[in-house]
Amino acid sequence: MTFQIMPSVLVSVCMATRGRPQTAFESMKTMLDKAYEINDIEFCVGIDNDDIATVDYFKDTVVPWFNEKELNLIVMSFDRLGYAKLNEYISTLALNSHGEWIITWNDDAIMESQDWDKEIDSYRGKFKILAFKDNHNEHPYSIFPIIPRDWLILFGNVSPQQAIDAWVSQVAYLTDCFQRIESVVTHDRHDLTGNNDDTTYQEREFLEGDHSRVGDAFHPDMIALKELYAQKVYWFLKATGQATDHWMKVVRKEVEPFSLMHANDPNKHLGTFKLVDGKTVEVRK
Repeated sequence: MTFQIMPSVLVSVCMATRGRPQTAFESMKTMLDKAYEINDIEFCVGIDNDDIATVDYFKDTVVPWFNEKELNLIVMSFDRLGYAKLNEYISTLALNSHGEWIITWNDDAIMESQDWDKEIDSYRGKFKILAFKDNHNEHPYSIFPIIPRDWLILFGNVSPQQAIDAWVSQVAYLTDCFQRIESVVTHDRHDLTGNNDDTTYQEREFLEGDHSRVGDAFHPDMIALKELYAQKVYWFLKATGQATDHWMKVVRKEVEPFSLMHANDPNKHLGTFKLVDGKTVEVRK
């Protein structure tokens, strides 16, 4: 499938799922039940080809349901990549999508707000990383990042690193294009709600916190790449006549690079980011 530069729907919801076919379907339906215009929403779902129960459930139940209602659905099969390569699932799905906005969704997420898609549409034409309100105790990140299609055109991916929410949010804070919206999502994750304590939850592997490990969010190569992403976003904002004041203050070292992020972290979820040998690193709390 060829990457579509011009979108044909408002929102593409990209989700990888494993071992939770019914939960994933219910999650998808909460988005449709609360949507203002369901025909302007596309779901892009990635399934491991060794997860036979999920493959069969989508083939026998989910796909016919979408076809009957003439709704937009793309299902892609993957050789199992694992949670450590979540970004590869989502980036592949996004590059096959058609949405003006790309949402990184989870199969244990529940949409709570009516007309959430209408609120996203109110930012049409603006380069913003949008963030739902959620139940993560005022975490500063966009836990389910809402990304403009121009991001895909700039970078060719949603994120080059597993921790999509961290990567996208940090670049957005560096360049002051992060925007919290009013629509609310409940993340029905075990450590937050007590639900879904299954092997999918228990087997998650994180690449965040070990600066010596290649691919980790704090590896020097990833820190340098994040700065390059910010520079490209700055270029795009400047080229399209949008505000670039904050990034220029960061470049001139007038403000700490992640000052905006920490200002939006009232419960101190994150450590402190400091310049060490000319590079921005996180000093864990």
